[in-house]
Amino acid sequence: MNLEDTLEDQGAPEEVSESDQDDESIEEMAGIADTSEEEPDDPEPQITQPPEAPPLPEEGLPPGWSMEQWRWYGARWLESKKE
Repeated sequence: MNLEDTLEDQGAPEEVSESDQDDESIEEMAGIADTSEEEPDDPEPQITQPPEAPPLPEEGLPPGWSMEQWRWYGARWLESKKE
């Protein structure tokens, strides 16, 4: 008796070609959900931007300020100059 006969007697599995296999992934076979396309559970908090910037002072932006800074902190700056 040769090795092939022994393997056949023991019920060794036959070779399976790739075309005989389903397109099911390892994760699906194991019952593990594929979460690669899902949104994260903890999305980054959204920063709410002020609706609009306060009016610019007559002299323009304070030295060194950008419009973005003015939009966020301009109202506070104006309040500090009133005092």
